[in-house]
Amino acid sequence: MTPHRCYALIVVSYLVYTSKAMNFANLTSVKQETSTLADDTEEIFPQGLANETSEFSRQIHFPEGGRKGWSAGWTPRKDPNKYGLGGTKNVNKNVGGGKKKHHPPYTYDDGTDVAIVVGRIVTCTRGETCHNYVKCASYPQNYLSFRDRCCFVQKQSKGMCCPPDYPTESGAEVIGNNFRPYVKTTTKVPDISENSLAAAARFGYSYSTKLKDVEVKLLELGNVVQKGSAAYGHLLFFQTTPETLQIARNNLLVVKACTYMQETYELTNEEAGVGLQEYSFSSTALGQTCPPNPPCGVSSRYRTLDGSCNNLQIPKLGQSTTPLLRLLPPDYADGVWAPRVRKDRRPLPNPRFVSRSLVPDVNQPDPRYSHLVMQFGQFIDHDLSHVPIFRLGDLSGVDCCKDSSGYGHPACFPIAIPPNDPYLEGECMNFVRSMIAPRITCDFGHADQLNQLTHWLDASQIYGNTADQGESLREFSGGLLRITRDPQGRHLLPLDLLDQEECAGSTGSSGLHCFIAGDKRVNEQIGLTSIHTIWVREHNRVATELSRINLDWDDQTLYQESRRIVIAEYQHIIYNEWLPIIVGRNYMEVFGILPLYKGYYQGYSASVDPTVSNAFTTAAFRLHTLIQGMLNLQNSGGGLVGSLNLRDFFNNPHLLREPGVIDLLNKGFVTQPIQRFDNFVTTELRDHLFQGENSAGMDLIALNIQRGRDHGLPSYNEYRDLCRLGKARDFADLQPVVSPRKIPLLEQIYESVDDIDLFIGGIFETPLEGALVGPTFVCIIGDQFVRAQKADRFFYSNGGEPHSFNSAQLHEIRGVSMSRILCDNSDEIRSIQPLAFHLPNEAYNPILPCGSPAIPRLDLSLWSE
Repeated sequence: MTPHRCYALIVVSYLVYTSKAMNFANLTSVKQETSTLADDTEEIFPQGLANETSEFSRQIHFPEGGRKGWSAGWTPRKDPNKYGLGGTKNVNKNVGGGKKKHHPPYTYDDGTDVAIVVGRIVTCTRGETCHNYVKCASYPQNYLSFRDRCCFVQKQSKGMCCPPDYPTESGAEVIGNNFRPYVKTTTKVPDISENSLAAAARFGYSYSTKLKDVEVKLLELGNVVQKGSAAYGHLLFFQTTPETLQIARNNLLVVKACTYMQETYELTNEEAGVGLQEYSFSSTALGQTCPPNPPCGVSSRYRTLDGSCNNLQIPKLGQSTTPLLRLLPPDYADGVWAPRVRKDRRPLPNPRFVSRSLVPDVNQPDPRYSHLVMQFGQFIDHDLSHVPIFRLGDLSGVDCCKDSSGYGHPACFPIAIPPNDPYLEGECMNFVRSMIAPRITCDFGHADQLNQLTHWLDASQIYGNTADQGESLREFSGGLLRITRDPQGRHLLPLDLLDQEECAGSTGSSGLHCFIAGDKRVNEQIGLTSIHTIWVREHNRVATELSRINLDWDDQTLYQESRRIVIAEYQHIIYNEWLPIIVGRNYMEVFGILPLYKGYYQGYSASVDPTVSNAFTTAAFRLHTLIQGMLNLQNSGGGLVGSLNLRDFFNNPHLLREPGVIDLLNKGFVTQPIQRFDNFVTTELRDHLFQGENSAGMDLIALNIQRGRDHGLPSYNEYRDLCRLGKARDFADLQPVVSPRKIPLLEQIYESVDDIDLFIGGIFETPLEGALVGPTFVCIIGDQFVRAQKADRFFYSNGGEPHSFNSAQLHEIRGVSMSRILCDNSDEIRSIQPLAFHLPNEAYNPILPCGSPAIPRLDLSLWSE
């Protein structure tokens, strides 16, 4: 009989830790070896950058040129251990390598299919357990010997010997663990009487009249963003509500009161921004702007839609329309709200100049991971944070580039376009500052930006962030979410029939309706819309199956139970498959957030703050360098049928109505590589963002830089110090975290190492071995996901709560994978690799039928009552 074998991933060794309770200082203080995937021997700006053409097509076409057009595949290297997941570029357009091959199935004695395999069958030892491969999804990052780890699960399906669970309790320190981690008790201000606080509040309140006068004048002058412009496309990305705008306008009055006290009492920046937080405005004229505590009552089985009442001690914690968290005190020019400047108080270098100088379009595909890593990352981002920008009172967009005749809006912060810019038009790129919100303690002090989403990983991009929004997405029958059916009966997202011009995209066409989802940015680019569609289908699939199993469940029960299951699937995929790629498995092990194989998570703490950090959403989680400028369309047979030019599909998702396009996109996502995490970004984002038929685009990298300054993010060097990498004394001191070949580029743009913007410094770092990003971003991103799990009372693996799954149900959820979600909710996808975030490879991640036991199904019969 032919020896049975099972497929496995050949991996590279990672840093080995002998202690599981070590802190992040230990994680980052280890001397970094240069990563193969960020090799310093490559040229920083290779010859022949991108083929940046001035013309663009609205048709599906084959890509050419740099980061906007890589479509060739990767095949296994002769030495597969060199990169661990390496490959050589293949001129054939079949991503996955070379000519399409058919692999006749191997079979076990019982008829079970066997995948293409490496290694040999073994008996698990050393406390290891044989699990389905997806349950060990984090191990390909650092598990040394897969060759001898193959096994059978229940003597049938292929599996892998996985190490034992690690404890969920950890002595490692989480950066944002305290509710106000940076406030120092030594920051004192002179005693301020209640009468003086009241006077400051009255001064702030009087500003509302002045603001209204300014906005009336701007409307008279026509200083509003015009439809069809790139600025209007950008504005659509920041949709908001009148209620949210009012919260921000009210907090602007608090800011004005703080500047009044700063001038009156001659306070330093730190005293005005941090010291004034000793005083509350709740008892002043501004007190009516302080949001009330939500009613919670008894512990519920289900989450609230607005995120309130998760923490029963502080009900507003994590609620929508509350501010972002500060990991460091802000570096505002005045300590309160003025954008950051250089250390010598002069303006920082022009963001567009920084972008063009330091962030070119260079094609550097990552041979390990699929483009789905990027797209799912954006989907997660749109669950965690959405910071809207200020608007006029009628919700019109403020045009900061027009002559305001002395009536400038206080939220204007435009970006000057350097002369002779090869892509952008005019002298100014529109930029409006982010909305701000009062802290839940309703105190004076510096401005904090408003997050209009919940701060939890609660799939709010599917279900919405308020009760009203949640209801608008429901069918109110069978627990289903609303959908639209195409002519073939396929399920798409519901259409927004009220807006007929917002989704014209670059075509300029009218009468094209947007789609609706739990997050208003669903139409931002077509790949995002596609992923939204898959998850709405998953909710309805679960609800339909539960309605068959439990005939007596009403609509509300079916909706809530389906939502509870889908959120659990979503959270498990994040922590089991996706996050280990971003921050590395060892980080997750150190902080006790690796998914368990069995039992309940014991790390929940009501004292941990889940609030999304400003540094996370404004810099570290902006993974734009991963994006391909062309989205590959791959058919079910593995053939590349074409690609979509990203610039043609901003606010233009209508191609999804064509039969088969969702499948082509999703198959492309799992077979096209991401770009490496580096300082290179596709020109589609840097020069053509929201480009219209008759208007030039914008620069996303420049916008990222300006947004960080708007939010008062301290410099990259400050976050290095926070993350225990040590503060650089000069540019040379950035080594070894930043390649010595790249340091001169930073030195040419920034006068001081203390001026480097956090986003720029982060993308210049060499990725930490075993992680996708560099150590500073590992620190900031990891911190967020640690707190998102530990602080969430409803986290899917928590036990002992009314909402907790029983052990059998939890076991089923732990078998869910992103590949399973795609298989169950695509129209024609019948095969896929088990690990969807890893590129398919015949040796270790082969494409298998969706019915393979390597891609487990969720058994919903366990929810029978």
